[in-house]
Amino acid sequence: MGRPPLPVGAYGNIETTHLDNGTWRARTWFRDRDGKRRRVERRGPTKTGAVHALKTALADRQAPSDDAEITAATRVDVLARRWLDSLTAEGRLRRQSIDTYEDIVKNLIVPHLGGLQLREMTAARVQALFTRTLSATGARRAAPPLRMILDVAVAADALTTNPARQIRLPRKQQTDTEYLTAEQILDLRAKLDLWADGKLPGQKTDYHRTRRASRTSLPDIVDLAVATGCRTSEILALRFQDVDFAADPVTVTVTGTLVRVAGQGTIRQPFTKTDAGHRTLTLPGFAETVLRDRLRDRRLGVTDGVVFPGDDGGLLTANAVQREWRLCRDLAGFPGLELRALRRSVATLIAEAAGVDAAAAQLGHHGTAVTEKHYIARKAAVVPNLTELLQALA
Repeated sequence: MGRPPLPVGAYGNIETTHLDNGTWRARTWFRDRDGKRRRVERRGPTKTGAVHALKTALADRQAPSDDAEITAATRVDVLARRWLDSLTAEGRLRRQSIDTYEDIVKNLIVPHLGGLQLREMTAARVQALFTRTLSATGARRAAPPLRMILDVAVAADALTTNPARQIRLPRKQQTDTEYLTAEQILDLRAKLDLWADGKLPGQKTDYHRTRRASRTSLPDIVDLAVATGCRTSEILALRFQDVDFAADPVTVTVTGTLVRVAGQGTIRQPFTKTDAGHRTLTLPGFAETVLRDRLRDRRLGVTDGVVFPGDDGGLLTANAVQREWRLCRDLAGFPGLELRALRRSVATLIAEAAGVDAAAAQLGHHGTAVTEKHYIARKAAVVPNLTELLQALA
């Protein structure tokens, strides 16, 4: 029986030779990734130096192939770039999702791990990144793409296991999510009208001269948020053609959303965040009034015919609305309140009156899990009256 072949990626005995010119040569046989056995040698001024140079070369060794092969010597930043390029080529993700991954890779992963070779990616290094280097929020953002990047290395046999799947993420702190009562919403809407007119106590009217659209539109945007439970980006993407004024009561169909795309800025995406997000909603009377007033006063030449254009007739961005909201909420007596609290409040009111399924459908969720976990206010469980039973213990 012949001698068994070297395992792929292994080398045989190292032979050293003292050459006539005074240098040392170290060489051995190495079985490359393509299964072929090749002679590899390195030289150095000393025997130890030659052996070290050879072992270093063997560690980086790869069989002749195209430059795209992923090996243990591939750097993390190179693999991350290839992963991002593959997402674009596959076309399965929306551009804004890829842009988000680009941002995470650029700002959270590459600055701390980009220069490491895959062989140097240990669970301990990844754990240190997630628990000592990044904030808790940054760690939770960086974890999913890093796992997917290193999965590519595992599939290419450059890693035996994915170290990013062996770590513990910082626990997310539980915070009390804000919800508004019906009375608070009425109070907020009244103060927003004062804000739009520049008459809310403490308001600096000069600040708004260059941003009139975001100021005057804020009460109507909030009214539609309260009337529909829609996301701000969905409301800003609303077009008059999406409103059925002939229906009784009037309905609005959510057909798109505003997104920010690298190199293009804010655009109207002609489809919703999810398939369930494409929905037709019946409007209460006050929301119908808002839309009829805006239809009466609308301008020509507005981008996509949206209901809420900017001052120049272009799209009114979510960032502009958020800036206006942050300025207004403190003076209105709602410090720190997020706009999304309106969406949660609507979901809670609907769930209490019509059930969780109705709330999920109104918000455009596929099922009730997300609605229950993130949008509906939790209430203490009502325990049955057990006083007679417990009295027996007295």
